[in-house]
Amino acid sequence: MPEADRVGLLTSTDEEPEVLSEVNMMISEDARPAELFNSGLGQLANAILHGGVEQQKFHPYRLVKLLGEGGMGVVYLAEHEETGTQAAVKVLRDSWISPARRERFQREQDSLAGLIHPHIARLYEAHVAPDETPWFAMEYVDGLSITRHCRHHHLDTLSRLSLFHSLCEAVEHAHQHQLIHRDLKPSNVMVSTDGVVKLLDFGIAKQIDLSQPGSIDAQRWMTRSHAAPEQLLGEPTGVFTDIYALGLILYELLTDRLPFDPTRRVPEAAPPALPGAEGELFQICLTAMHRQPEERFSSVSRLLEALHQCRHRTSRAAGA
Repeated sequence: MPEADRVGLLTSTDEEPEVLSEVNMMISEDARPAELFNSGLGQLANAILHGGVEQQKFHPYRLVKLLGEGGMGVVYLAEHEETGTQAAVKVLRDSWISPARRERFQREQDSLAGLIHPHIARLYEAHVAPDETPWFAMEYVDGLSITRHCRHHHLDTLSRLSLFHSLCEAVEHAHQHQLIHRDLKPSNVMVSTDGVVKLLDFGIAKQIDLSQPGSIDAQRWMTRSHAAPEQLLGEPTGVFTDIYALGLILYELLTDRLPFDPTRRVPEAAPPALPGAEGELFQICLTAMHRQPEERFSSVSRLLEALHQCRHRTSRAAGA
């Protein structure tokens, strides 16, 4: 279509703004020269399969080893060439394939740049490699996920609640900066070797005041086992979405298991009750994980207040 007709067609639809934005980005990307696709099929396959992120220059960082990779990118342990400081370098692999992926990667950078908190992994710097691959360096956390840390060290309930309190403080800080995380799960909550909680991965974080029904991108990248009902249904997300995930993590910390089948669609029944003295904590989990967002704690501070009161009553009963 001629450009004018194409613009008119898009503006006349009632499609979601985020979908229109993604389509426009794809059209813009399509208009750019694409020497890669003009090369032979063998060259294209080699570029995708053997592009060699390790060969790229990420000055002033030197890649040491692969830490992990997922649908969005690759994370390496790296060392600063001058100071020797360790960092985690996150690289958006094959960034030319999807403008939407680059946008999400940039969104994660922007989210981290605005968050300075002792329990949130810090962003150090962000750049673009010589081949235009985006990357950023952030604080490297040498440790285990919060659930693995608790199991490995055989932590008691009080110690687990202390770690959970630190996580809540990090999430509350993000909310105060108008960001909802939307992908809270144990693997995104690390505990360093010296016992400090660090929240990671703001890849699908979103501005609170811009919350709209879940976008295709957010639904694609969310973790179903730890997603709130509204995420699974593609409904609006908000602070209440993170509250749900915190309740689920709390349950997992107290029981060493998930409250629901991780392959579930949307849970209808309540999770299995906690035994004995954990009963009041179970009620806190139930409130945080209520299927209806308006029935959950209205903020992280309310959740923390309920936990504080529970611990206070438990201490008094133990003293009596």
